[in-house]
Amino acid sequence: MLYRIPVILAVMFAAATIHVVAAEAVADFDRNAGRVGCVQWRNGDAAAPVPVVMPGVGDSLRLVFDLLAPDGRDESWMPYLRCRVRHKDADWRDDGLIDSEFVEGFNVSDVGYGESSVLGMTTVMYRNYSVTVPPDGMRLSASGNYVLEVFEDGEPEKVIISAPFSVAEGSVTIGGSVTGRADADWNGVSQQLEIEIGNQGLDRRVSMDDLRVDILQNGSEFTRRTMRNPSFVSGGRAVYSHRPELMFKGGNEYRRMETVSRRSPGMHVAEISWEEGLYHEVLLTDQSRCGAEYSYDLTQGGEFTIREADESMTVPSDTEADYTVVHFALEGAGIMPPDMVFVDGALTGRKADDASAMEYDAESGVWHKALLLKQGAYDYRYLVRRADTGETGCSATEGDHHQTQNVYAVYVYYRVPGERTDRLAGARVIKSLANR
Repeated sequence: MLYRIPVILAVMFAAATIHVVAAEAVADFDRNAGRVGCVQWRNGDAAAPVPVVMPGVGDSLRLVFDLLAPDGRDESWMPYLRCRVRHKDADWRDDGLIDSEFVEGFNVSDVGYGESSVLGMTTVMYRNYSVTVPPDGMRLSASGNYVLEVFEDGEPEKVIISAPFSVAEGSVTIGGSVTGRADADWNGVSQQLEIEIGNQGLDRRVSMDDLRVDILQNGSEFTRRTMRNPSFVSGGRAVYSHRPELMFKGGNEYRRMETVSRRSPGMHVAEISWEEGLYHEVLLTDQSRCGAEYSYDLTQGGEFTIREADESMTVPSDTEADYTVVHFALEGAGIMPPDMVFVDGALTGRKADDASAMEYDAESGVWHKALLLKQGAYDYRYLVRRADTGETGCSATEGDHHQTQNVYAVYVYYRVPGERTDRLAGARVIKSLANR
């Protein structure tokens, strides 16, 4: 018997927050809602944990996403989509720039009709779309933060997807390292970064002291740190070291599960059933890992790979993979309302919100969540938000270890005096390596 809670259409996105039109539904979700399904930034066919257009990088950045058919089976449903871009400042706020200040050409491009899911392979019908950045016919003339907006042809005011990405100049080099030997360690549970930025053609009106450096751990906004003054500048190098902003709790390796088959349970799946027109995959009940010893595991750094293994050899299986209802369960681990627990990772857009919030069953002491997910291999973890402080983190559910493999995204911004927005000089991913 399935635990009866609302099924949320999960919006899966790598690295930055995405906003979509999505509705809550019961177990046999409303097939007339017409909603966004899986969403992912990619470089080539691989997930892009940091969606940044970099000069001289061969693989194109592209947004891949699904729209679910209103009735689930209507083959004539073929919405034609278009897109545009908006420029944002370093805090992702509107900066007031007009199109001609950041786009050469028209700020509208065709996305097209997409490609239909393979008839007979999926119980949920959808159309799969792909948009390369910059979109066809556009040249992005300014560095900085952008948002890609997707809408249906003829309805530009109704934005379906708003997906953040960035464009870097390459005017600085970024070096860095991660160590588990932190200045003020909490019993071996933290990691500390050191960042070095080199001038590689930075605008002459800006000095190395004027840079703004943002760091995110595993793409989670609640981990963002901002530094405005380097520890020291020497010979065209700005060094940031031994500062509180550079120290992060280590966390733990992501948990893993696989829903690649509807015929037999995959990794961490206890059972598969067919109910009310959908496949349901019930995961094994998770336990808190707080206080447990560190255990190395090879994960995707919180990302996911779309894959259908029963009949398809294609990876990612963008039009062959089905949507199934995945049931998550976490034993309370002493966490009770008004504190909140969330399913976290790229599968929920790395957002602690209503769509990822779990429900607590007081009788069993278990937190539950059901998400409609596309078949694939997923990383996930559980976040806790404390009601008294508003603090969000995974220490209470996952534990903290200095050996954990984490992905740190470093962004270097600057603003030329007199300009209205921020430029992005460079961006880089720095990974910590497990001390096995």
